[in-house]
Amino acid sequence: MTDNNYMENYLYIDSGAENKMFTLKERIDGREIYLMNLSTNFDDALDRAVEVSKFTGKPLNRNCNIKLFPIIRDKQLEAQDEIMKAERIDQWKIKSLELIENNMNPFRADEEGWNEPLDAMTFNTMLYWKNLTEFKSDVHKKMHEIASKMFAEKFVESVEEKVGKVNDKVELSLTLCEVAEIEERSYFGNGYETKYRYIFQDNLGRTFRIKTGATKFHQGMEDGNYKIGEKVIITAVIKGHYEGKTKAGKNYCFTILIRPKLIA
Repeated sequence: MTDNNYMENYLYIDSGAENKMFTLKERIDGREIYLMNLSTNFDDALDRAVEVSKFTGKPLNRNCNIKLFPIIRDKQLEAQDEIMKAERIDQWKIKSLELIENNMNPFRADEEGWNEPLDAMTFNTMLYWKNLTEFKSDVHKKMHEIASKMFAEKFVESVEEKVGKVNDKVELSLTLCEVAEIEERSYFGNGYETKYRYIFQDNLGRTFRIKTGATKFHQGMEDGNYKIGEKVIITAVIKGHYEGKTKAGKNYCFTILIRPKLIA
């Protein structure tokens, strides 16, 4: 603040709260009253203050030793934000590649924030990374390479082909692709019940889905401790077929099975 004690009532040049612009204030009986912004340049600010002093007839104290901080315009703020964003992305890349080297998935974490192992990658997630063609970063490219290798070791290329006819009873040798626990509204009154969605693939790459509750089939899969990529033999009835398109416009098809029984 400027020392203006030698006059009782006068105008004086001060600065705003953030010291980024010269302002004109008036002291009246010991009170400070803000009048207007002047300029970021002291000479221009002084010229405007003199004009106000002449117009109002009030004395102007020209003593001012204030040093302003530079004003950062919006474009400069945007540029700074971009720099900070780029720095954060670079840090994220370094950390993510370190996680991948330690067999951890940088894109998946549990409820406590711990990254999931790459080995726990689901079939659909693996398929997503495998089919990725444009890479936003080295991290995305590395995930594509890992997923492609994992998929080739466990599965065959997917074939969009229906199997059998509705109500056919079939015996199938399948590879376990994915198991997901889902909550669905109960058919009996209010509340929800737990279901388990299984995705399988045969040796031709055709996809099969089973949704079941806590049945003997599910219990057998649990007791057998089947892992993703392992083979099972089951019997089941074909309920129907589903065809659709992904968000990327790719066709997909799977056969829906019901009443599954685990043979081996």
